[in-house]
Amino acid sequence: MHVPTVRLVDITKTFGSLVANDKTNLTIRPGEVLALLGENGAGKSTLMNVLSGMYKPTSGKIFLDDKAVEFDSPRNALRHGIGMIYQHFKLVERMTALENVVEGNNSGFFLDLQKGRKRFEELCERTALSLDPDKPVYEMSISEKQTLEILKVLYCDARILILDEPTAVLTPQEAERLFAVIALMRDSGHSIVIITHKMHEVMAISDRVAVLRAGRNVGELQTRETNPPELVSMMVGSEHREVSPTPIRDPGINAIDVEGLSVIDTNGIRLLDEMTFAVREGEILGVAGVAGSGQKMLCEALSGMIPVTSGEIRYKNASVLDRKKSCVDTDSMRIGFVPENRLGTGLVGSMNMVDNLLLRSHAEQKGWFLDRKESKKLCETLVRDLEIKTRGASYPVKMMSGGNIQKVMLGREIRGDLDFFIAAYPVRGLDTGATDTVYGMIASLRDRGIPVLLVGEDLDHLIAQCDRIMVLCEGKVMGIVGAKNATRESLGEMMSGKRLKSEGWV
Repeated sequence: MHVPTVRLVDITKTFGSLVANDKTNLTIRPGEVLALLGENGAGKSTLMNVLSGMYKPTSGKIFLDDKAVEFDSPRNALRHGIGMIYQHFKLVERMTALENVVEGNNSGFFLDLQKGRKRFEELCERTALSLDPDKPVYEMSISEKQTLEILKVLYCDARILILDEPTAVLTPQEAERLFAVIALMRDSGHSIVIITHKMHEVMAISDRVAVLRAGRNVGELQTRETNPPELVSMMVGSEHREVSPTPIRDPGINAIDVEGLSVIDTNGIRLLDEMTFAVREGEILGVAGVAGSGQKMLCEALSGMIPVTSGEIRYKNASVLDRKKSCVDTDSMRIGFVPENRLGTGLVGSMNMVDNLLLRSHAEQKGWFLDRKESKKLCETLVRDLEIKTRGASYPVKMMSGGNIQKVMLGREIRGDLDFFIAAYPVRGLDTGATDTVYGMIASLRDRGIPVLLVGEDLDHLIAQCDRIMVLCEGKVMGIVGAKNATRESLGEMMSGKRLKSEGWV
């Protein structure tokens, strides 16, 4: 039996109080493609950043060819034959392909381009990777840049390649070409690790699958011996959690109608694919799906943060799209939005609670100077009613716990009259008490007749809290089911790509 190329043993990586990897174990074998699966925050990228030298583990050991090793930098890991190719390319735009490759492996003051060109061409021929060595990076397509990143790593004699979401910015045709290259590298003895959320890619290209959940390895399977529903079940967890259900009530008329909604990015990647659904008055419509299935883009499109490519969005039968900007006109529909990224997109971490509350209402004020009186009153009310724990209204919100940060953001977004409320993963990382408080706040909106779109990752919570659940897979709507008839198994099947035969109220 072959000696494993890499063994990660009891790897723990913490960032302050956050435990990203918790005694995680993983084996990588020679001549295989290993798919690393897991929801956002499961610890996949952190674990691979430890292996590639980007992070030092808090504890645990790395064994390379059964010998313990330590890496203090990505360059050090690369010298040992481990290279990571990130979603965001690390290339010098003004340099040519050849200059980028040689510079990445250069230890002197001058680049030996003549020697490098010969090796570059030999490498392209051996791997079937085709790239003009004299082409500047700024003239390259996305797939050419990714090819260059792979060449950079192979040029340094890497035998273990880690690809983080490698097809995220590729067209289906470009992805197929990448898979062909990966297969060639595997057949030549390289070990390939792919971090991905796309089930069809896992089944198409990998030999083995490892699933992480909450920083731990919860199982490894041969790809030929598993299937997407089983992998989804491992990712989201099969244990049942007792969750206090929200009583289902009769909804009103359609408040939000979405028809044929598509979002295509500048690279031609279809992020949302002709989505059609409705959210009724006094309804919580849950959204389930493996991470990266279009949840983030859907929330941002409906809240007016990004333009839509085609389709229609109506509020009470009136279009709310600004045709000139191709975005939702937030003046025509009052939207409360709790984004996935609490600090950054939702709140400004360096600002205090009063000023963060003021972000939503400052445009309504007249004159040159901001009046903070109303914001201070709201701050006091939220601290009292939501039991927000803070050292004071003048302290930066980043000093609060995750649960208190979430309460601040929810308190800001649900105040006043709303036409539509959107929440993405509002209880992620929160304890039971904070979770109950957040769900109670969302349920109060529904009770006021406000349509709510709730994106979640815990299927038990979605079944308990929502009236209906819409399942997404790779930017498409797989089906919409009544929560009272939904099961983890049926939702898991749709999350893995099986389309429901009939949609609607069931």
